[in-house]
Amino acid sequence: MDIIQVGDVLLSIDCFRERFACDLGVCRGACCVEGNAGAPVTLEEIMAIEDALPEIEGDLSEEARRVIATQGVAYSDPEGDLVTSLVGGMPLCH
Repeated sequence: MDIIQVGDVLLSIDCFRERFACDLGVCRGACCVEGNAGAPVTLEEIMAIEDALPEIEGDLSEEARRVIATQGVAYSDPEGDLVTSLVGGMPLCH
């Protein structure tokens, strides 16, 4: 296994070869719940979520719709990273 060092962290070269995609059906938002914020997102992903809202809005809880109305589908966490909004500590779609 090839390993590279980034700062003081050792990473498998696979981190750069494999594309990560959250499978919400499998994880049910575990990374969002175990951390202190939602899942990290890019501006492009935020736009895609916003574009999909008309199609999925009916599947969201009333509380999730209120969160989206007040803070949007994502926000900047304390570290300044864009992350998905949470409802009661859970992902919007949980």
